[in-house]
Amino acid sequence: MSADAVGGRYNVVLVDQYETFEYQIPVDQFVEALEAGDTFDEVCVINLGEAFERGEASRLSRAMQDRAPDFNPNATVQFAVEGSIQSVRGGFELLYGDDLYRLDKVFGANLNKHKEGWLSATF
Repeated sequence: MSADAVGGRYNVVLVDQYETFEYQIPVDQFVEALEAGDTFDEVCVINLGEAFERGEASRLSRAMQDRAPDFNPNATVQFAVEGSIQSVRGGFELLYGDDLYRLDKVFGANLNKHKEGWLSATF
């Protein structure tokens, strides 16, 4: 099975629309690994909506910014999200449960629509 992702980028995909990598870790474990100095060649990160609910989006963003220079330029990091992705003025939001969360708070302003239900951003 081939996962839907673009190498050298963060990929945000709706879990029910795209193929995901077999190796999956929750956001909190991903953050802990990044903070410990780990990097990944191919990983699917799950539970982004829950991280927003817990107020951990800024910690995730900081960890990703701190480690991005160390990522292999061909690495592929996929975020499989539940809910829906909404296009709004100036960016995108994740509708998770009854709440909307700004995805640019994690992935920055360079988040772009790749396909319907699939966004990508450079490291």
